[in-house]
Amino acid sequence: AIKSYGSFALLNIKDNRLFYLLPHAMFLLKAPSDSTNILNAKEKEWFKVPGNMAFNIGSVDKDIWMRFSVDNTSDTARNIALVLGSHRLYEVLLFEKDSGILKEKGIAGLKYPFSKRAYPFFVTTFPLHIAAQSASCYYIKMDRNGISPLCIPMLMDMKELTYQEQRTYLSYGILIGIIFLSGIFNLFLFFILKEKIHLFYFLYSICAVWVMFSINRIDFQFLFPNRPS
Repeated sequence: AIKSYGSFALLNIKDNRLFYLLPHAMFLLKAPSDSTNILNAKEKEWFKVPGNMAFNIGSVDKDIWMRFSVDNTSDTARNIALVLGSHRLYEVLLFEKDSGILKEKGIAGLKYPFSKRAYPFFVTTFPLHIAAQSASCYYIKMDRNGISPLCIPMLMDMKELTYQEQRTYLSYGILIGIIFLSGIFNLFLFFILKEKIHLFYFLYSICAVWVMFSINRIDFQFLFPNRPS
């Protein structure tokens, strides 16, 4: 449910849905600035995020600021997650407006090792706690660093996030396991039959597994947990 909050949209999360798409409730700052004066930006300096699902801001040379507000009118607190739906964002910082100042809620992105991210998932994710009968305003700062900031921002229930995370890793595990076992089998055939084609198949399998790990930065999560340093 969306209702007006000044010129901004206020997303109501009282109905306990598993996820809420955010673009229609998010706004971009036309003239990006730092966190010391971001709160001084006038409402006319913000514009609505285009699109209903994914959006691509395009080529920019400055930090990107976004803002959204969440309203929990139910009698129970909600544990949800802000999921930006991208694994290619370089640096993302999340702030919450509290008593007229911005308080940092977490960091994420390729710049940081998984141990320092707000949530250890290769997709940019921030866990949020919305108290009962309260509204919260959040600011997102993205440093594109040459990477196109294409993302699908949404709020997701934490239980649903855990389910999706487990399903994603299980799918990766099964696929990588099949490819790896196929490579080992071809290595065995190479030693038995002495045919180089089986060695090439083995090397191809190892490269395929490595590409699958690295393309989503899963290698940083499981193989190099302290990278990038």
